Amino acid sequence: MGPRTALDAGSGDGYFAQRLAAARPGLERLVCFDTGYGPESRTELGIADPRIELCSQLPDERFDLLLALDVLEHVDDDQGFLRTLVDQHLRPGALALLSVPAWDRLSSRHDRRMLHHRSLINISEPPRLDA
Repeated sequence: MGPRTALDAGSGDGYFAQRLAAARPGLERLVCFDTGYGPESRTELGIADPRIELCSQLPDERFDLLLALDVLEHVDDDQGFLRTLVDQHLRPGALALLSVPAWDRLSSRHDRRMLHHRSLINISEPPRLDA
């Protein structure tokens, strides 16, 4: 049995959330958090699955699965953000799936246009997480 609830932090257009919901019928609830969401986002993004919720503020609850896919480079305090996600939004024994851009050729003017605060290619001190 997989996770029943998930938080997709920085979910953007909701593409991965929609694919995950389609592939995991046992997933009861998938909360997509992105500061860019507004009242019309669900319609604009074409999200029809009732298990997917959109919110522009982090919900005050814990989840079985955390997704943070190519989002940490957009956050000014990436370690603080990640610590908050783990400490306040994961249930004990939960899973977290994180990704960051990892190719030198991806660190360019594109990063500045995408509002990346830094390249995470060479992390000297990755955050220590004890979840």
